[in-house]
Amino acid sequence: MKNVILNKILESRNGNYCHALEVSTIYELENVIECILSEFEGEKIESFIDFFNSITVYYLNDSELTELENEANEEEVYNFNFEESIKQNF
Repeated sequence: MKNVILNKILESRNGNYCHALEVSTIYELENVIECILSEFEGEKIESFIDFFNSITVYYLNDSELTELENEANEEEVYNFNFEESIKQNF
C-alpha cells in the first residue's frame, strides 16, 4: 500500500525529511501520534498505520533518570504498538 502521509510530507518539504523519531518516553510517541492525526485529519486509519509502522524510532537516554529507569523507558519505547495506539485515538 502507498504511504500516503509520508508522500504528502515529502512533497510539502521538497524531500527534506527524515522518517525517524528520537524519544525518551512513550508519552512523546503518543504526542507525535496525536499531532499527526490532527494534522492529517480526514485520512484513512490505514494511512496512519502505514506511516507509523514505517518510521524508525530511536531511544534517547534521559540524563535525569537512573540507568534502570532509562532501561525501563527504552524497553517501553521499543515495544510500543503504534497500530493499537492509533486505533484508540482515531
